[in-house]
Amino acid sequence: MPHVSIPPQLVDAKATCVQLGMIRSESAQLRNVTWFHGKVNDFASPFDIGLATHLCGEATDMAQALCLRHGAVFVLTPCCLGKIKHVLCEEEGQENSPDIVAKTPPVADTPPVVLTATTVATDGPHDETAATLTLSYPRSRWLQERMTKADYMRLVRLSDFTQQASDAQVASKRLMDTDRLAYAAEAGYDTVASTLWPLEASPKHDVLLGAPARHGLVARMQQWTQR
Repeated sequence: MPHVSIPPQLVDAKATCVQLGMIRSESAQLRNVTWFHGKVNDFASPFDIGLATHLCGEATDMAQALCLRHGAVFVLTPCCLGKIKHVLCEEEGQENSPDIVAKTPPVADTPPVVLTATTVATDGPHDETAATLTLSYPRSRWLQERMTKADYMRLVRLSDFTQQASDAQVASKRLMDTDRLAYAAEAGYDTVASTLWPLEASPKHDVLLGAPARHGLVARMQQWTQR
């Protein structure tokens, strides 16, 4: 990282994490690393590659949407999915629904996102990005035509697991990830679903990749896997 020509910028919603990260960056002499304190949808600087590592619930989708807004490559390792129900409840005006909200804790601060930025800016013409970035579910038109929001809510609940998942739970999780990739494909992206290796590295080992079609992502992945 000290020799990276494009300086990485790390984003975290927790001030303590940002402070700790700055201390560690300094102790490792990573002087080209900068930090941004805020949530994903608050980040307004342009960037080329977005790496979202184990962001909870809709934060993964917010990171992907931000990448698409900037025409950036995305690498997502989704985390838990259950918190997406908070967004669905707001869409349906069910913020106070005892069946859905009362049984779940408030949405926690999002973990770090690493963005490789071409420039680092805290204000300017790109500031409106954070204000206008919104989410809707299902993510893709493809799944919207096949599933109601009520069915999607059931899918979210079934997909929210950690270990020892049933076949139905695994299939549900794959459908939600496919929905995310279809959303990017509808925006002109090539997409690939893969996994971290070794699988034991994390129970959350799914990886979603996407890049504007001009980058030839699928062809590059095929070449890489044939080596």
